[in-house]
Amino acid sequence: MSACSKQITQQPLIKIRGCLKTLTMSEAEAQDKILTYSLTEPVYGVGIWDIKRDIFPKLNEDEIKHLLDNISLHHPAIAHVPHNENIIPNGLAEKFIEQGGFTEIETQTKIELAKQLEKEQIEFDKSKIDLELAKRMLKDFPKTKWQARIGITIAIVLALKELYIWIMQLSSP
Repeated sequence: MSACSKQITQQPLIKIRGCLKTLTMSEAEAQDKILTYSLTEPVYGVGIWDIKRDIFPKLNEDEIKHLLDNISLHHPAIAHVPHNENIIPNGLAEKFIEQGGFTEIETQTKIELAKQLEKEQIEFDKSKIDLELAKRMLKDFPKTKWQARIGITIAIVLALKELYIWIMQLSSP
């Protein structure tokens, strides 16, 4: 993934190749608008200049090509984008838009990412707690070792006492 693509996916505004032209919508919303607009001309599709003139007059040709390229790369089954010059929707495009389009995919991706980050945070917290418990066990180990030795000594002394009492009972008539 190029630095430009990383910049686009991390920010809700379109900034391509250092351009300062921006949209007030996410890239997914822009792709949905292009796909919806292309449905107005399903046979021949719509070209870059049509998109620039009617939808995004502030974007330049390269920025619109980038949006078309993303549509063809990520979902080639919904529209044909020959040479990134125009977009020709197919029968799946309208259903794709009805189901939320690229905006829905972006939303689901953000939700999954948030869940993954939360899961990683929980695992990190769990490992911190496990480490603290292990440190406490190591700190308490010498004390526990002495307590075990004292307990065994007491048990042996009591066992010898009971043995002595039992032998004394057997030897007395």
